[in-house]
Amino acid sequence: MGDVDAAAEVGGFLNYSLSREFVLTSSLRYGAGVDRNGLLLDLGAVYSTELGPRWRLGLGAATTCGNANYQQSYFGVTTRQATASGDKAYAPGAGLRDLRLNVSLAHGFSQKVGVFAAV
Repeated sequence: MGDVDAAAEVGGFLNYSLSREFVLTSSLRYGAGVDRNGLLLDLGAVYSTELGPRWRLGLGAATTCGNANYQQSYFGVTTRQATASGDKAYAPGAGLRDLRLNVSLAHGFSQKVGVFAAV
């Protein structure tokens, strides 16, 4: 079906703390895909709570959406690919790429040093 080569993406992010416990997260990235014109938008939310003086537990959810160029590069089948493989052509539109849930645990040794693990 063909490979999508690795390439740098340009992007930015914005995280907004509604409170010490609740944070909204986002990022926007451009440059993914075969023609380097794929656009991705990540949106998420994290709730964290203090378990002890230096420990925090976080629970989060996030989603990623891609433009049609991104979706075609990673999930589509061009007419040429379909002819070569015997499959049908498929051209996905812009939309949802995935939904994620995560859990994290953080330990702060000081205000500047800590350890963070997430799944």
